[in-house]
Amino acid sequence: MTEDEKKRKKIEYINKWNAENCKKVTIKMYKADYEIFNKYVTENGLSKNGYIISLIKKDLQEKGLMKSDNN
Repeated sequence: MTEDEKKRKKIEYINKWNAENCKKVTIKMYKADYEIFNKYVTENGLSKNGYIISLIKKDLQEKGLMKSDNN
């Protein structure tokens, strides 16, 4: 199997997993807030989705609605 075929198979697997296990959502925020958020994640080399997910997880864990990753 060539490298291109391996990459294609991996992408197909990831897309299938995402389709089965993830839900797309839209988050609305004011433009001024988005500009601040975008600048922060860009300057710190963060993923926008990853950062939002980590903030949501942290908040839910603090409220006891989601188990901590460490437990």
